[in-house]
This record gives sequence, structure tokens and C-alpha cells, in this order.
Amino acid sequence: MIMLSTIAQLSLHLILLTQPAGGLPAGLDVIHPDPGFYLVLANPDELQSLKDHDVPHRDLGLWRDLYPAAVISTHLSGYTNVEDPIATQNGRYLIRWDRDQPPPRGHIAVLPMRGVPPFPERPLRASSPADIPFRGASFFPSERFESYLRQVSGEDPFLFQGQEIALYSRSYDLMTRADHTEAMAVEYLYITLQSQGYAPEVLPFAVPYCGAHFNVAVTVPGWLYPDEEVYVTAHFDDRPFSGRAPGADDNGTGTASMLVISEMLRCLPPQRTIRLVWVSAEEVGLCGSRGLLESMDTTRRSNIVADINGDMFGYDGNGDGYVPIHAGLMSGSRDLGQIFADAAVNLGLPLDVEVLTHNAIAASDHSSFWIYGIPAIEIGEDFFYDSNPAYHRSGDKISAMHLDYATAIGTAMAATVLSVANPDPGFYPRTFSCFDRMNDSKPAATPR
Repeated sequence: MIMLSTIAQLSLHLILLTQPAGGLPAGLDVIHPDPGFYLVLANPDELQSLKDHDVPHRDLGLWRDLYPAAVISTHLSGYTNVEDPIATQNGRYLIRWDRDQPPPRGHIAVLPMRGVPPFPERPLRASSPADIPFRGASFFPSERFESYLRQVSGEDPFLFQGQEIALYSRSYDLMTRADHTEAMAVEYLYITLQSQGYAPEVLPFAVPYCGAHFNVAVTVPGWLYPDEEVYVTAHFDDRPFSGRAPGADDNGTGTASMLVISEMLRCLPPQRTIRLVWVSAEEVGLCGSRGLLESMDTTRRSNIVADINGDMFGYDGNGDGYVPIHAGLMSGSRDLGQIFADAAVNLGLPLDVEVLTHNAIAASDHSSFWIYGIPAIEIGEDFFYDSNPAYHRSGDKISAMHLDYATAIGTAMAATVLSVANPDPGFYPRTFSCFDRMNDSKPAATPR
């Protein structure tokens, strides 16, 4: 999950809505006025005028001073010109400006629609998780998940060009150790997916202020609705940016879960096409998912049914099993979150799932899909009220996690993928013998 320290603290204030008293001062360009706080980037005279008119507002200047304009734009609102504002799903009031230009002075922007995108909403058609016949370890093998997680977090080595290599870090800019960089994490994903029988794609991208990086993707063709694509995403980069960065929770959990799901799909061809994309450079501003979607034309993006994004779900310090699903206000995203909640119930998982709407956050790769009106959710742990003390630290290891909790979430995530990717019920096989075989062996990355 992306760093939230300053942004989250300020945003929590913006979520609390009040009715603005009085009108706006003349001479200010107001974009989509609406009841609530106004997030303002204005000069001191304009700020004073807002105060004189009793207009509730927050000064964006703090963010402007802390971060470059492009970073603020990415963290808060995505890529769009101030003349063409869009809404987001997380209930914050956001100013918008072109990513390559400094933010304009004297503009006020608010979030008027609280989650309604600038594109028509897409209905979400999916089968019920109750139609999924699989139960127990054969559905999402805990041993398989842990084995992948141990390799992803560097606790176990993998075989690369005849040598055993342990990932020291997956940090996007840790270039001081040539054998243990983001590039080596790309190699790990590539050869692991290759060993599962896929022909992985390494997708280069370049986003301003991020530099050049790579996503890793595999495609599972749909046999009934091949032109309808279900995306499954997780960022594989981690923090800290220097030194040891195991990133077991953030985001080894999402990365390893997707490897289990990819192996599962070798045995269960879906009705819809599934694109599994391990995205990079999330920690610096959701760059991998932004680059992924920006590389598509409108037709390609219009084929995306939904995105299921797993980011940091391995810590449950108080043992309550709480899982917030960040869905926002699009009806398709809410439906997607409810599918996850229903899956947890139908599979008898010890999880307390809440689908968040107004108070959903945008600080992960699901929000890149929101920008284009694509239903998307983030599956995560209780970051704000039961946070992992090892977050973004070298202590983010499996030993600091709660594996049963993470495995249960990964199981519900897999069930959600199957429900969305198989909208017509009744097509599931009644046996899953390949998972039985899968449980008899350990995952092993083989050299290219």
C-alpha cells in the first residue's frame, strides 16, 4: 500500500462533510461547487476572502510544499486537466491539474459526486460465490500460499540461472545491490509463472517522475466470453527504499495470492478472459497501474469488466478478522465488494468483511481503474485502526504476520475472481484433481 502518512491524516478531515455557509468570493474559478469542504489552492488574499465568507475549506498549500505537483496529482486525483475535472471514489475533495504542469493558482475544486466517474457506470454481472463448489485446502492451499510468500519476501531462495537467489528487496529504486533489485523480482515472477505453464509478458512503462519500470502479466483466455476481461492486480514492489525490504505483508500477500490464483486457473479455464498483472512502482504513486491503463486505447479499456486488487492483508493484531473492502460509490464496485463478502460467508471463512463506500480510500492500484469508470476494489487489512507496526520497515516479515488471516483473505479473493470470471453459473467442474496434485509438491521457480 502506498505511503499514507500525511495524505491520510489530512484526508480524514476532508471526509467529514458540512454545508458551506455563505457564498464564494468573486473572481475565483470554482469547479463543480457542492456542499462540503473546498480543497483550495489559492493566494493569501483569496484564502482570507474564503474565511471572510465563512466558506469551509482546506488549504492545498501544505501538500504543494511537501510534494511535487505531479506526485500530488497522482496521489489524489489521477491524470486530468483542471479544465476537465473528474470525481474519485474516496470521498475527498480534490483539486486537479495536468500532470506535466504546475498546479494553477486561484482555482478551487471539490468532489461533487462522491464516486461517480466521468464515464457511464458499467453493470457488473457475476455468478454467486454460493455456486462455487470448492471447499477446504484444495481451493486455496495454505501451504502453497506460504511457499510463494516465503520466496517473495526473501526467506526462501528460488533458482535463477542455476543459482539459488533470495530476494533482498523488491524496492523500485534500490539500485545499490545489482542482484537484488526490482529487476530481480521481475525475474522471479517471470520464471515462476513460466514454471506454471504460462508465457508471461514483461510490460515496460514510463510515468512522469516514476521513470521506467516493468509490470508482469499473464492472460487466461475466456472460453465463453473471450472479449470480456477481468483484471486481477497486486503491486510487487515494496519499501523501505534502502536496506533490507522483505515486504511480506506489503505486498507479499497480494503478490503470493495471485501466484496461487494463477496456478489455480491452469486447472479451471474461465468463461471470461482473466488478466493477472503484477504491477510495479505502486509505492511511489500507483505508477504501474497508471502506466498499464494509459497504454490501452479506449476500446481495450472498455473490455475490462472489473479489477480485483489485493494489497496488504496479512496483519490482524487484535484478532477480530476484520477486512475492509474499499469499493467506493460506483454500483459495480459495491457489487464486487459484496461478492467478496458473500464468498467469505459461503466458504465459512473467519472474516468480518465490511464494504466501504464513502470512506473508501484510493491509495492503491484499484483507484487507477476507478478513474476510467471500471468497477474495482481493494482488498486489505484494517490499516487505520489495527496497523502493522512493521509497515514499510525491514521487519515486515512473515513472522510479523498472521498467516491464517492472510490465507482466508486470499481464499475469498480467489473465490471473487472465479465468481466474476464465470458469470453463468453451473459450469464449474465438480472435481479439482489438479489442486490435489498441486498440494503434493512445492512451488519451484526454474531458470529461463
